[in-house]
Amino acid sequence: MPIPIRTNAYAALLAPGIYRVYMETGRRRPLEFPQWVNVIDMPWQNYTNRQISGLGVMGTKPEGTSFPMDSPILGSTKTHTSTSYGSGFEVTYEMWRDELYGVMDMLAAELRRISNYRLEVDGHNVLNFAFSSSTFTTFDGAALISASHTGLDGVTRSNINATSVQIGLTGIQAAITSFHGQTNERNIPVAQSMSHVMCHFNFWATVRETLGSESKPFTANNEINALMQEDLTYALSHYLTSSTAWFAMAEKGEHDLNYNIMDRPMFDYFDDPRTWNAVYVVYQAHEPSQADEWRGIYGSQG
Repeated sequence: MPIPIRTNAYAALLAPGIYRVYMETGRRRPLEFPQWVNVIDMPWQNYTNRQISGLGVMGTKPEGTSFPMDSPILGSTKTHTSTSYGSGFEVTYEMWRDELYGVMDMLAAELRRISNYRLEVDGHNVLNFAFSSSTFTTFDGAALISASHTGLDGVTRSNINATSVQIGLTGIQAAITSFHGQTNERNIPVAQSMSHVMCHFNFWATVRETLGSESKPFTANNEINALMQEDLTYALSHYLTSSTAWFAMAEKGEHDLNYNIMDRPMFDYFDDPRTWNAVYVVYQAHEPSQADEWRGIYGSQG
């Protein structure tokens, strides 16, 4: 167990002579995941979701015959469980009293930074593992972004770019077309529109030129950019582990990219009455973001 922060280990902070102390220069980044993921307050630990289809295509009913009957198809279940996270530090009374440069106050503020970082890393889990079935799967047992989504009706569907095209005009057009062509678990078309593009910050210029140019980008011809009429927005991520992967999404609430929160970050401090040491802690509990249903997102590994 780490020992408390005490004077003999940080003597340099107890004497005059330092003009400025640098700790983690740069402003704290605003949270990015709330822009695109559904944040859900967990109703209880280990809650379960189940998939069920609607009714199938209406058949013919010849005169005088009975109505054809149908029933929904029961699918699989997914259970969601949160994990607890925490951190803190302990400082002796003497260190707190004698330290001259406000470093202990800075450390208390650092708890917010590391709490946010944990939230961002786990909030991006659903995208960073979207092409793999090793961390989580959707109801059909496939990776979130896959060419092998087998529905309850036995139809195989895809939400991945087959050629792993980089983000740009061609890829985004393919994503829009994929959204237009999606059907439900009984192969009936669904109305789900793409509204948002997410990519690594390395492609900030490409995505801005692709979505913001009135003319078709990267060509010398004076052709219109068909994407302008789609009113698409974009976000740059600083937490995607792949610098080339990109994603197209429906509006929040229309996709199933969910971040289950059991306990939002709670910050506390207390004095140990036996030692007068000050203890500062942060606690939070959540499940790294996942998706049970794959519709509403399209992706490419770039």
